[in-house]
Amino acid sequence: MSLLPDTLCLHRLARMPYLSLPTGPQCKVTYVWINAFGDKTKAKTRTLDSEPQSVQDVPEWYSTYRENEQTFELTLMPVQMFRDPFMLDPNKLVLCETKKLNGTPALGNRRSECMQVMEAVKDQKPWFGFEQEFMLQTLEGLPFGWNGMNILGVKREITPQSDRGKVARIFGGDGNVARTRKSVVRYGC
Repeated sequence: MSLLPDTLCLHRLARMPYLSLPTGPQCKVTYVWINAFGDKTKAKTRTLDSEPQSVQDVPEWYSTYRENEQTFELTLMPVQMFRDPFMLDPNKLVLCETKKLNGTPALGNRRSECMQVMEAVKDQKPWFGFEQEFMLQTLEGLPFGWNGMNILGVKREITPQSDRGKVARIFGGDGNVARTRKSVVRYGC
């Protein structure tokens, strides 16, 4: 049995008293953006003197970082703000568009291209959406609730008759309900 779950539990417990301390008027804002290669998110946090009421209240910021032997200097331009579910209120998560210091879209900035296309076809009222799928995993990398006895790759047709009465054994259902209530309703993401 791994000791890692106990360590993670202690980590969360050790953090809780600090999260409940009064913050005064200051607010931590975490800027989040997609790296130049489009395969990772980057983030950095700063403290503002007061809680921003809208994304327009969040100032642009600058970032310099190295990745794959290249140096990137970017302007982080806030475009969307959410309540921070990790650092709690009044802290914010801010999604950013990235531009080079000369104002042109940074490598990997697809938002700029998308905005141009959407502006060109706005009279057609384009409609699109995103689908989100996720799977809860154990620290060993197995699906949550997997007993390890079945062999991966073996398919079994699931019908209402074959699984009648087993709905209560859907693992992670409570977590999904909690996530949607907490994330979607409370934090707007």
